[in-house]
Amino acid sequence: ELLAWEPKYLTEITLILSKLAKNEDKESNGVNKPSESLREIYLVWKSNINATLDERLKSINVLIDKDDNAAFNLLINLMPRNGDISESTYRPKWRKFTEYKSQKRCDNDISDAYSKYFDKLLKISGLDCHRLSQIIIKYSDLSKVDRKKLYEHLENNFDKLNEGKNEIKLALKNLITRHRSFPDATWAMKYDELN
Repeated sequence: ELLAWEPKYLTEITLILSKLAKNEDKESNGVNKPSESLREIYLVWKSNINATLDERLKSINVLIDKDDNAAFNLLINLMPRNGDISESTYRPKWRKFTEYKSQKRCDNDISDAYSKYFDKLLKISGLDCHRLSQIIIKYSDLSKVDRKKLYEHLENNFDKLNEGKNEIKLALKNLITRHRSFPDATWAMKYDELN
């Protein structure tokens, strides 16, 4: 985490943490897992490193080329979460090259970053029904623009999907059922959007 503050090390740190994440204990409740460290590094709404969005995207592209499963896991964990929380990454104290640069982000910057992450996620998911069903689970937390992209992707490619269509149908059914069961909740999607 510490070395990730320096943009020139970001890609290397990303690759190392993604390899470590493959072997982490999924049952452990420890918060400092490699997968969580990766998520904290790349969060768009909190400055946990000095890298710009373009630098982050370049590192994600390298991860996609090296290991698209690791890239998918990172990107799906970076999708918006209702009531999201974050731990700060370890900040450098002694090295001048890693001095903290405050990066103020407005809502448009955050939305743009989420959308760019989403575009990469949808592209590497392609026609993989398992991956698409995981994105559907996140549907209600996506922006309207990204929801439309997912809807169009599913609509345009549904006939091309072979195995796994039932997994997508089940994810859609669960999403609709959950939101229809709590129509007055602030997080619930409106009835017309669910139809």
